[in-house]
Amino acid sequence: WEVSPGDLAGAMARFVGDARLRRRTTCAAPGELAARQHRFVMTARRFLLGETAPRVLSMYAGPHPTYLRAETFRSHALRRHGYEVVDAGYGDAWEALVAEGCDFALVAKAP
Repeated sequence: WEVSPGDLAGAMARFVGDARLRRRTTCAAPGELAARQHRFVMTARRFLLGETAPRVLSMYAGPHPTYLRAETFRSHALRRHGYEVVDAGYGDAWEALVAEGCDFALVAKAP
């Protein structure tokens, strides 16, 4: 089965111009699916078992003026997986944040 070039071009143009069609026919990336599944399990545990979301303290050197640091992407990924993330720079009052409690801390590029 072969499609004529004109029909293929027409289908491509329709796909590009129809946002609803693209949304229906596009699959999420494997990492996104894993994040959704993990977040679902953590949400179910919170509601069914009364557990709280794990709290992560993410320490980093602070924002950079021209690019996003890897720590920013790490925090976004943890949030997508259902963790409560507190981002803190080394100049912040991190001792008070630790005293509030956290399940684990991530430290990047310590001075």
